[in-house]
Amino acid sequence: FKIISEGAIAAGVRRIEATTGVHAEKQIEAIEDIISSLKTLFNNSPNLISSISKVFEENESYRRKVEEFMKERSIELKNKLDGEKQYINGINVIVIKGDFHPEVIKNLAFLFKEEDSTAFIAGYEFEKKANLAVMYSDDLVAHGCNAGKDVREAARMIDGGGGGQSFFATAGGKNSDGISAAIGKLIELATK
Repeated sequence: FKIISEGAIAAGVRRIEATTGVHAEKQIEAIEDIISSLKTLFNNSPNLISSISKVFEENESYRRKVEEFMKERSIELKNKLDGEKQYINGINVIVIKGDFHPEVIKNLAFLFKEEDSTAFIAGYEFEKKANLAVMYSDDLVAHGCNAGKDVREAARMIDGGGGGQSFFATAGGKNSDGISAAIGKLIELATK
């Protein structure tokens, strides 16, 4: 027989599920097929577990490099956008539009958060979907700005929805053609 699962069904009572006979043999054969496929995938490595562990370690290393790259990209974009700020009704408005990874936009938004009287507004595409992000500085939030409410209202223009906190919110939708109109609406809401 072959144990499939084990679990508790009540205090002090265990439940064991198992297969026997032909069904157990089929399950063992299926497991052996999976192991054989993994060995083939890892070029018949004699130590399959260490090969799989190595792949996980490499993946983690690459993930950290990608995160670092995104942070660097955000800093580069911030330096560029610092020179393109618009000053509307006493508020520094930073707008970015294009194709970006959401993590780059989020990092960028938080870089601007510490600046007084600042509204960061992003309209971007990622994986063929329209996205919006809004970040308000703490003083704007204290004066009544609400990123979550504003992004929900603007998200209608990209046929989507969203939300978040009063200082940072995001939205997604399927209408990329509405990004410019949504950005315009967010600027209007931030500077009213």
